[in-house]
Amino acid sequence: MLLQNKRLFILVSVVILTTSCVALLLYIFPSSGIRRENTIPESPHLETLPPQANSTSEFTSTITNLPLNVTYTQTRNIQDTIAYLIDPNKKGSHYQANYRDDSWQVSQDDDMVSFLVDVPSVKKTFIVYNGTDVSCAPPTEQKEPDWQCKDSLQEGDFE
Repeated sequence: MLLQNKRLFILVSVVILTTSCVALLLYIFPSSGIRRENTIPESPHLETLPPQANSTSEFTSTITNLPLNVTYTQTRNIQDTIAYLIDPNKKGSHYQANYRDDSWQVSQDDDMVSFLVDVPSVKKTFIVYNGTDVSCAPPTEQKEPDWQCKDSLQEGDFE
């Protein structure tokens, strides 16, 4: 009986030492095959509802080609806000919008990030600040000379 316990002890000791050596080697030489990074859904349309939503938003738009560092929640909020700003009285409307390539800018004064989103069907360009605030782009930033966008929201519209 004592001999069997010695063999069992030696077997368990060998297994523990072997796994410890393997763990140490994995720690020293990390695997390059496993990528560790934050991922953002890469859907060009994001037409589905966010998981927490129970119903379709009253206002919505679909934005193609948004930069990958804009989160899913920010994308949904930007889409809904743009559709609302186009016409607050037109509930249930759906608009196709496009991120303007190479419009990503970072302000050197306050590190504020902004980019442009064009909505061809209504001939308006919107500017998005820090992935959260949406407003009409200034006339110099409109995609075409005949495009016009004016912030028509009055104080109290969000109450």
